[in-house]
Amino acid sequence: MNLDDLRDSKAAAWTVTQVAELLDVDERTVRRACEDKQLPRLKVGRRLLIPTEPLRQLLAVSPPDMSADPAPTGPNTTTEPAEGAYAHGDTSTLRSA
Repeated sequence: MNLDDLRDSKAAAWTVTQVAELLDVDERTVRRACEDKQLPRLKVGRRLLIPTEPLRQLLAVSPPDMSADPAPTGPNTTTEPAEGAYAHGDTSTLRSA
C-alpha cells in the first residue's frame, strides 16, 4: 500500500491492516491512534475501519478528480477577504460581519 493506492481507492474505508501497511507501522499502533482519536475510525461490530476520505485529508492526499484543478499559487495569488468579512484590528484574522 502507498499514497497512490489511497488516492485511487474507491473504498469507503480501509482496514487496520491496510492503514498499517500504508503508514509502515504495526497494526497495534494504528489501533492505538484510533483509540486516542489521532486517526478517524468507524466501528462495525468488533471490526475497526478507517474512513478513506478523512484519512486522505489527514495525509493531504487529494483524490484524482479533485487534483485536476489545483488552487492557484505563485506571486500573483491574492487572498481577498470574503464578501461580508472584515479585518479585526491590526491582525490578519477575519471575522464574519
